[in-house]
Amino acid sequence: MKKELLRQSIHLIGILFVLAAQLLTKVQAILMFFMIGMAFLAYSQYIQVVRKQLFGLRKFMLKFERGNEKRPFTGAIWFYTGCFFSFILFPMPIASAACAILAIGDGLSTLVGKGIGRHKICGHKTLEGFIGFVIGSFLISLIWVKPWLAIIGAVVGGLLELGVSAKGIDKHRKRGWIDDNWLIPVVVGGVLFVLSFLTGSL
Repeated sequence: MKKELLRQSIHLIGILFVLAAQLLTKVQAILMFFMIGMAFLAYSQYIQVVRKQLFGLRKFMLKFERGNEKRPFTGAIWFYTGCFFSFILFPMPIASAACAILAIGDGLSTLVGKGIGRHKICGHKTLEGFIGFVIGSFLISLIWVKPWLAIIGAVVGGLLELGVSAKGIDKHRKRGWIDDNWLIPVVVGGVLFVLSFLTGSL
């Protein structure tokens, strides 16, 4: 549980970069997410090749992983890559809400699910974790979108997070082909964009 707390802190810290993006232009925000994603990718490659400790940094950073030393920081790479694509594809408010849903919802769902989860509903995911995802995502996305869009985005994000844990799909996630860290911001952003366009809310 301690390791999972450390790992999910990366998700929760991600909201700081979503908030920081509000102080930037859209182009600057896109570049910020791109550079962070590339930094994680470069360091991931580095520690796979160079096994030596660098001021203990390698050992410290791997504390945030689920024992995946083959491809470390895959979650962080996809997290910031997903935000990068979301900010490219959608208006700032929708992209911000979609990325915030990923940052807060995914982190809360794991922490709540592992902490008090008792009722499994999909793979290792629990009802309590799903509810934590939806509530946290709804509240944070209210900063950028209307309440009815916020609840739709939260539910869609929660269902996506459950979906990637489903039997038959989870194995592809482990191979790195499907990951909720890019799926949630892109799909949720797409749903919110279409609904906003159809209702004239853009």
